[in-house]
Amino acid sequence: MAIEREQNPEEIAEIFTVSVRTVYTWIKDGCPKSQKKKQYFLNDGEVQNWIESTSRQLTPGRPKQNGVTAADSEPGQDKEYWLTRKYKRECLVAEKNLIPRDDVISWIRDNYTLLKGRLLALPATIVSAIAGHDEPKQERLIAEEINVALDDLKAACEKFQNE
Repeated sequence: MAIEREQNPEEIAEIFTVSVRTVYTWIKDGCPKSQKKKQYFLNDGEVQNWIESTSRQLTPGRPKQNGVTAADSEPGQDKEYWLTRKYKRECLVAEKNLIPRDDVISWIRDNYTLLKGRLLALPATIVSAIAGHDEPKQERLIAEEINVALDDLKAACEKFQNE
């Protein structure tokens, strides 16, 4: 059996494979918690007991796992299942078979900023290149510059995929 300890809502969300928003909904609905300053802390064992005592499903709107809800199972069984899932997820991340969500978001943010900068710089780059050309050639030059920016993003995607 895992050692029970106080965890923040993000850790509880990972253990029970629910969204952080769901954990805050549980808190609002009376899930046992402690609070230090403005941060909530929850004991995973108490959360499991609260889920079972309130007959909540961990996956609302989705099919039951093997036809069993938290209320139908033996106490502690679901907690062990979710802790096992969390461990499996951590192993996949360590083996680089699963990219952590924060890494993906950070990569998207960085490359969005890069792409946005490239696209916003296009007018300055293109103005001198297209001056004096007819409209079809201007459109072709603009399209070429946009394709270069998109090719850079594609290369960054492939590099990220291969890391």
